[in-house]
Amino acid sequence: MQIILIFIRHYLLCLIGTFFRYLFKNIINIIKNNPENELKYAFVGFLFLGIILLILI
Repeated sequence: MQIILIFIRHYLLCLIGTFFRYLFKNIINIIKNNPENELKYAFVGFLFLGIILLILI
């Protein structure tokens, strides 16, 4: 039973990681279209910092 939970947790974390990668890639593409908007850079920075802190904590 415990091995099944390990596999489920592994695939769930992989799915979450893929979602964040897709989200981060889309945000970077939005920023590249409008490079003069510094508010978007700040948003991406806080989002990325939040993701890192979420993973560490």
